Amino acid sequence: MGREGDKEALMGKLLGEEECDESVSIMSIVGMGGIGKTTLAKLLYNDEKVKDHFQLRAWVCVAEELDVSNISKAIFQAVTGKNEDFANLDLLHVALKEKLSKKRFLLVLDDVWNEDYSKWELLQSPLLVGAPGSRVIVTTRSIRVASVMDSKEVYELNVLSNEDALSLFGQHGLAEKNFDKHPALKLLGEGMVKKCGRLPLALKAVGRILKGNRNGDEWEKLLNSEIWDIEEGSDILPALRLSYYHLPPHLKQLFAYCSLFPKDTEFNKK
Repeated sequence: MGREGDKEALMGKLLGEEECDESVSIMSIVGMGGIGKTTLAKLLYNDEKVKDHFQLRAWVCVAEELDVSNISKAIFQAVTGKNEDFANLDLLHVALKEKLSKKRFLLVLDDVWNEDYSKWELLQSPLLVGAPGSRVIVTTRSIRVASVMDSKEVYELNVLSNEDALSLFGQHGLAEKNFDKHPALKLLGEGMVKKCGRLPLALKAVGRILKGNRNGDEWEKLLNSEIWDIEEGSDILPALRLSYYHLPPHLKQLFAYCSLFPKDTEFNKK
């Protein structure tokens, strides 16, 4: 929602066949947390034209620690669909090269924090055998990361426009694209948009708290909550803190349990 222009701007570069010194070029999407970097990358990754253009596609969540061995294995699994064990990194990279050799591939490295060039140099070594036109999309909060990864294209993502932000909030708070049927709530909705800084993640979180609630007093109460003003030195969005406080007790307990798992850990929901 509201990212169609960004998608079109990047699509041409993603599918373009422009001359490039390297067979694989890096495209970084840079922006603050909650702004929609991963959402935009998914829009590109799942587009039918992109699926037809690339022979292989792989999506890997990187998170804060770039472990070359684990990320390389995740790329191999995504490309082959197989979970194989290798005695060392060299053997893994040989196998990965065989799968990628002369293939035009798209790799998404989501949520990258690494600023160590030597790690990136090691990770990308098996990727360089790809066919011309291969692409790596990196999502990151840091322009420094984009530089370390030799990004040919750096796309800085901005917050949503007021119109798109209000529409997104309406979809999650009212299940409607606008406030035409609820003029009394529109001013409060605009206040929420301002409090959320037009960040998609924050807008969705607060919208879900109010979902189905058409009571203006409840909207105003949330808008004037003291939580918006709490500063605890963390980068947790106030909107996410609000959504946690509004969870029923049994879900708060479940949330606390899930928080024990490292970021991006896969676990069986049962």
